[in-house]
Amino acid sequence: MMSGLCACGGGVRLHGSYGRFDKNEVCFNELGSQSDQTAGGAGIIINEAPDSLVIESNAINNNLVKQGWGIGGGVLIGVNSSPVFVNNIIEANSSNDGGGLMIGGSSVVQFINNTVINNQATNTGGGSTIRNFSTVYLMNSIFWGNFASANAGINLEDATIKAAFCDIQGGWVGTGNINLDPQLDADGLLDSSPCIGS
Repeated sequence: MMSGLCACGGGVRLHGSYGRFDKNEVCFNELGSQSDQTAGGAGIIINEAPDSLVIESNAINNNLVKQGWGIGGGVLIGVNSSPVFVNNIIEANSSNDGGGLMIGGSSVVQFINNTVINNQATNTGGGSTIRNFSTVYLMNSIFWGNFASANAGINLEDATIKAAFCDIQGGWVGTGNINLDPQLDADGLLDSSPCIGS
């Protein structure tokens, strides 16, 4: 799952899949297409997946859409998918839109205890772009240090987020959400992190 190159899903492609995808490193994949075409999911692409697909405890980092109009540098979720994401680190991925992840296609995603940091997009949604009537339930997750020309943390387009007990840079409406430096190091949260117990 490292150093792959293809037109769609540079590292992993999950189509209609169920079960568990856990404890993997999906990193340093590159994805490209013709300059006038869309390329998506340099790390992972998920389509038509049921809610019995659990993506857990993976490191998804340093994936890049390097040619074409890139969406979902780390992860692209689309076409009526309902995966459950738990305890993943999505870090340092890059694309034009949705640097860390792109969620679309009327998907419904549960996103629990994930860390989305230091991703970048040249256009919008450095951390994530969520669009096309999708719904995302965020719980106990961190979005911090992401970069984009607009809406660096989360870019929302005709979609819904229900967030609770998250640390989202720039702030987000919802029960228990905070907007404070999470104080992370290579091993996770420091003892002084405001995310502990919040």
